[in-house]
Amino acid sequence: MEIADATLLMVAAIFALLVTGLPLAFITGLIALVFTFGWFGSSALPLVTSRVYGFVTEYSLVAV
Repeated sequence: MEIADATLLMVAAIFALLVTGLPLAFITGLIALVFTFGWFGSSALPLVTSRVYGFVTEYSLVAV
């Protein structure tokens, strides 16, 4: 799958899930996880966990 096709599919999935009434934060997180695992396979698990841990421990995001 080309990157342009994946981008269009991602945007369409976001709009489709927005219509269902789910909160945007959950939609973007879900879409990001689905496409990350779809693009990189099972090797994406360490990538996802390290990135999430990096954002959670960021001091400037404590208020959020």
